[in-house]
Amino acid sequence: MLSSFEFKSIQMNAYVPEHIYPYVTSILKGEAFFFKPFLWYETSGLVFVVGYPISGNFDREVFLCLIENLRRERPHSKVSAILPYPLQDTEPKSSDFYYILDLREVRISQKTKNMIKRAKREVTFELQKDLTIDHLRLIDEFLKEKLLNPQMSKIYRQISAYVEKSDHSTIISAYDKKGSLIAFSIVDTSSSDYAFYMFNIRTKKDYVPGTSDLLFEVMIDLSKAESKRFINLGLKINEGIGFFKEKWGAKPHLPYYLYEWEANKKPMDLLLEKLV
Repeated sequence: MLSSFEFKSIQMNAYVPEHIYPYVTSILKGEAFFFKPFLWYETSGLVFVVGYPISGNFDREVFLCLIENLRRERPHSKVSAILPYPLQDTEPKSSDFYYILDLREVRISQKTKNMIKRAKREVTFELQKDLTIDHLRLIDEFLKEKLLNPQMSKIYRQISAYVEKSDHSTIISAYDKKGSLIAFSIVDTSSSDYAFYMFNIRTKKDYVPGTSDLLFEVMIDLSKAESKRFINLGLKINEGIGFFKEKWGAKPHLPYYLYEWEANKKPMDLLLEKLV
């Protein structure tokens, strides 16, 4: 487990969402550990290593030493890791980029300003610390509409647990003229320099165009008010999401590589699998 000193150090120096202890432990339902300078999480059958150093530069040898030790000490656990550089002779499971928005370089086009102005005529927003039944209903609607894979669906199902555990998450909620919740975003401001755009969920029923832009503008204002320098907007995922982030001036800044190593099963385990 993390000591109080390690927890504070990681929290203050976080720059990727996976550094946020309440977020990842809520999803994995596991514990966090620190092998300087790397944070890692453990749950039943899985070890997840965050290869983005809390301080200093990425040290390939230290990282590989940690992976080797974890695989040896936990032979029945799958080891998964994300890191900012590719590994030689090993194919990544996937790759992407984190989008980073420098709050000194925010740009808003006239078209986006017009969309925000339109949304403000029909939408009001609130800053909240707790999810309501309406937020949970909107999450259910979102999951049914998007048909996400089981892994992504699990993440969204644990939003409530994350918010309950977090002291630094803020829910930016948008309500229409009837008082119905039509969209919300969650921003995390636990780091000294970074805010994190964690989630954005909206309805397709009676959605007001420009609402997501309005919530994004509110997030920027909130981050500036808390003296953040950057917002980590998460991964590109697809062209549409990438376009939305880029139109605000965000750039694909930090590489992302995902690697997985299956459990090192004993000969008897392999034999039993063949017999089943």
